[in-house]
Amino acid sequence: MNKLDELKNFIDSMQSDYEKFFIKGKNAAGTRLRKSLQELRKMAQELRNEIQKVRIERRGQKPESTEERLSPEKPESIEESPSSETPEN
Repeated sequence: MNKLDELKNFIDSMQSDYEKFFIKGKNAAGTRLRKSLQELRKMAQELRNEIQKVRIERRGQKPESTEERLSPEKPESIEESPSSETPEN
């Protein structure tokens, strides 16, 4: 099962506590729901980290990214020597 399916199933599993809290008014279900939402946040963060890792790996495999090809080359910077002159009073 892939990560997205895990997230979907986890959200589906929260349905009964959602109904118990909002429809039936059971406060204990609200506590379980909040705990589940915290776990969902952790699962989503893990998926985000995995996506970022894959993006970095893909970027490393390409010889040149699209951004690098399209960006204009930087002009050579002109080095200025610091002025030794001081303002006159």
